[in-house]
Amino acid sequence: MRAWRGRPSAWFSLGASLLVASGIGIGVLVSSAVTSPAQVLADSAPPRETLLTERVIVSKVTRSVTFDATVERSHSLPVPAPTPVEGSAPIVTRMPLRVGGKVTAGDLIAEVSGRPVLVLEGLLPAYRTLKPGLEGPDVRQLQRALSRAGLFSGAVDGVYGPATAGAVSDLYRLHGLEPVMAGLDEVKAAKEAVAAAEGARDVAPGERGLDPVEGGASSELRKARADLAAARSVAGASVPVGEVVFVSDLPAFVSAVDAGVGTPPGESLLTLSAGPLVLRGTPNSVDAIEIKRGAQAKILLSPQGDVKGKVSTSERKPTGASEQPGGGNTIFTVVPNTRLSDSSKGRAARVIVTVDTSAEAGLVVPDSALSVDAKGRSSVTVMRSGGTISTVAVIPGFTGDGLSRVDPVEAGALVEGDRIVVGVDR
Repeated sequence: MRAWRGRPSAWFSLGASLLVASGIGIGVLVSSAVTSPAQVLADSAPPRETLLTERVIVSKVTRSVTFDATVERSHSLPVPAPTPVEGSAPIVTRMPLRVGGKVTAGDLIAEVSGRPVLVLEGLLPAYRTLKPGLEGPDVRQLQRALSRAGLFSGAVDGVYGPATAGAVSDLYRLHGLEPVMAGLDEVKAAKEAVAAAEGARDVAPGERGLDPVEGGASSELRKARADLAAARSVAGASVPVGEVVFVSDLPAFVSAVDAGVGTPPGESLLTLSAGPLVLRGTPNSVDAIEIKRGAQAKILLSPQGDVKGKVSTSERKPTGASEQPGGGNTIFTVVPNTRLSDSSKGRAARVIVTVDTSAEAGLVVPDSALSVDAKGRSSVTVMRSGGTISTVAVIPGFTGDGLSRVDPVEAGALVEGDRIVVGVDR
């Protein structure tokens, strides 16, 4: 290959140019990497402080109590075992439901010694065995409940007659069970009396030609037949106390199963929860003193959002219940103004209860805007137009939820809309 040969002067000029260019580049890099001492000090200085301000408003001030709560059903009903048959030891023979199970009218929820526990809708607790011939509000409730369950179409008159007995029989046989029958022995005896009276009339001497409803053996027969009609009117399917449980709101849900198959029943077989959803929670003991029945409440519930409500009831925690931090031992129930969805059951929520409100509206500032000097005098710092700052002496009034009602010592020194300093952003 033929090598390129040039003049020495050309090589020298090219090398000089490269040297100059590299020097310029190195200078640029060095100058960009080196910072002056003045710039270092400026960069290390703290940022300028910014005053945080809020506007003075005219409003009432409220004071509230906040506590955690859980969404629950409004009613809880422990279901006791029915009274056992005399001379037998009760034992649980069937428990078809589990926690969370749904219960509707006419459902069988337990069985003890072969006898059922059925559910119907009603407010009045069962307190006696219901059977034909009885009258009263509890009979009327039974008739109404059987009607709602689609088993009774007679008059709801509070009289336990044949139609009611027939509906009760249908309720039991719906579950393959035989109802307890009342008055059968009396009907049997009355039938035997009628048969005897009829025989006596047929053989009685001197009775021929008499009116069959008058005189001697005929009179006895009439009485026997009347007794039979009366016996039949009070005979039929009955409801032994404890075999039907009345629940105020259906459907209900099983919140606890307290007994197991093959074991003697305890105080309750299971516990039902029913009614609309409410919130229950326990504030600390100091705050609980301020909460009154009927107080307005705000419920923070996700994802449903904020809901308004009202404090309904309060009750002491049962002995031995776990204490929350702060020593709270009172459970408050808050009823929402709007019905909560069933999916909300069991969820945690935050409840804010209004416990007091200032008598009238006035100038209101955040508590963080108030300053107190060594002599106990209060003031706020006001940022005027143009950035000037002035201190205004005020007299604090009603306080609550981080706000204070104030009156300026000098009339007109503080008005609605003034910007007051509440902090410094560094």
